[in-house]
Amino acid sequence: MRILIATNGGDTCALNASLRSIRDSALAHGPTAIVFGAIGGYKGLIEGHIIDITNHDINPFHGGSILKSLRDSPCRLNADGEYELDEEKANKIVRNLKRFRVDVLVVIGGDGTLRATKIFFAEVVQRHAFRIIGFLKTIDNDVRTYSVFQGVEAALCPGFPTAARCLFEIVKRIRTTAETCERIFTVETMGRDAGILLCWQPKRHRSLHHVSENHNGLSQPIRGN
Repeated sequence: MRILIATNGGDTCALNASLRSIRDSALAHGPTAIVFGAIGGYKGLIEGHIIDITNHDINPFHGGSILKSLRDSPCRLNADGEYELDEEKANKIVRNLKRFRVDVLVVIGGDGTLRATKIFFAEVVQRHAFRIIGFLKTIDNDVRTYSVFQGVEAALCPGFPTAARCLFEIVKRIRTTAETCERIFTVETMGRDAGILLCWQPKRHRSLHHVSENHNGLSQPIRGN
């Protein structure tokens, strides 16, 4: 089994941990497996910048990705703002997958990366033998997993818990300065169309926050203490 892993899109704290977990799981199920990595995500897949990481030392506690995580894609946006396959890039990816005789491509990414991967897979799966697996990561926690724990749906995307903890520490420290200097501070968080990262912050650390999830352009204020 020959597996190729790519980390694509924005950074999260869980990229190296995910890389090592996938690599080690592959080797545990097949000691003769060979695991490759694409430098820069889809950019490396397109340009053929691919290395062997079967025996590479990967520190799961080190943030970021040893493979880098850039923003390229086998798709492009059309005039309507929708993803469509970029045939030239897709053909280059397929050519490099065949060159390294890849059986399984694992793409670690968030919303945009996984959307593009789904389209790429749908277009090439009928023509080529390799399989494609999308492995989610996003601090936005906005990719539904359908995982249920004790009757409650649990969606904790790799990277989100650490991001939530870091934001908690940052806001806690800013609060003391705001109280001391009698100032108002504004903290803007990431989230795409989801306010989950913001909502996980304790109410005692905020006076007011806005979650811009409504697509009508209006934001809903939520008051704390």
